[in-house]
Amino acid sequence: MIGQLETDILPKETADHFHQSDREVFSTNSIQRTEESTVDDAGNEQHFLSTKIPIIRDNKLALIGFSSEVTEIYKMKEQFKRLANTDYLTNLYNRRYFMEQGEREFSRAKRHHNPFAIISIDIDHFKAINDNFGHPAGDHVLKVVSKSLQNSIRKEDILARIGGEEFTIILPETPFENAQILAERTRENIQTQFISYQNGVEIKVTVSLGVTLITPEDINFDAVLVRVDDALYNAKSNGRNQVCSL
Repeated sequence: MIGQLETDILPKETADHFHQSDREVFSTNSIQRTEESTVDDAGNEQHFLSTKIPIIRDNKLALIGFSSEVTEIYKMKEQFKRLANTDYLTNLYNRRYFMEQGEREFSRAKRHHNPFAIISIDIDHFKAINDNFGHPAGDHVLKVVSKSLQNSIRKEDILARIGGEEFTIILPETPFENAQILAERTRENIQTQFISYQNGVEIKVTVSLGVTLITPEDINFDAVLVRVDDALYNAKSNGRNQVCSL
């Protein structure tokens, strides 16, 4: 390695990152602590915590660096982060993550004057499913419905299970008409399914949906949530298995 450049022994992107942190040491003449990543020959990503210290050698500024591999710790941190944001049963985002992302998308929509829609979804008569077939069957229904919802949204949409049998979809930069079309298509897709369970049991499921769009009068994300909840309540009160908008 002696006498070689970073680009001689590392991929260019990694070498550029290392070189940038080295320059920080030279430009500030102070200790720099940074996280660095590389990819080994097998394609596995590795993570390091590095400390780089300026030293004077032969009357010239140089540096000495120490790196500790923290790949396993990094993986554990990412796993904990995922678990903190994920519903344990369906592997969808949970209510905590939904609220964080909702606030972010609301602020961005307001700032750029973009449309921003929300769909709230509730499985009809879910208690009867648990009572008639048992809670394991209810859990199975939640998983199947979750998968169906995942298959109907775009990559940029945010789908979360926010409690019990209720789900919500955040639709960034989505006009009201498109949100209504998605809601109706979702209702129809679930209505036509028979969910297979143990011993040949087939469970019929329908959902009620509420749809709303951000308005200039909305001062915070909570105002949007209240309105979409009201729309969902109307759908359930009017007979279920339908879409209502506000």
